Amino acid sequence: MGEKIRVLLVEDDADVRRGMTLWLSRDFAVTAAEDSISGLVAARRDLPHVIVLDLGLPGGDGLQFLERLLEVPTLAQTPTIVVTGRDGAAVEQNAKIRGAHRVFYKPADPQELTDAVKELGISSPPTPRRLLVVEDDVDLRQDAFRGLHRDDGW
Repeated sequence: MGEKIRVLLVEDDADVRRGMTLWLSRDFAVTAAEDSISGLVAARRDLPHVIVLDLGLPGGDGLQFLERLLEVPTLAQTPTIVVTGRDGAAVEQNAKIRGAHRVFYKPADPQELTDAVKELGISSPPTPRRLLVVEDDVDLRQDAFRGLHRDDGW
């Protein structure tokens, strides 16, 4: 069996965050963040396969978060599912314009949320490989990368 799908949950309400983390952790590897800034840091660090995002966040709201994701090449294509307490067609439309795949209104049904992540079709993603080469000689440093190919996961 491959690695679990990595989900980043960005939710400011501690009780909701705890409950959603417990539920989603049954099927996915979940990292949680409590505000927009820590969410962006976690997204850049962990490169999640899916982001579950609240719109009402301290440190910049969820719509701004979505816009910032689009500016980061490694995150721009990351599927995002919005779970919000805000209501209305305009909220959903604004989220989708900024790249949200789905919008759920609080309280979201945990099984529907899990199903939405599964419906994205991400299955047993490969573990990303990272390589750090510390070498002051340019030729030796370049030689370290010979034979490594992007299609091999490098």
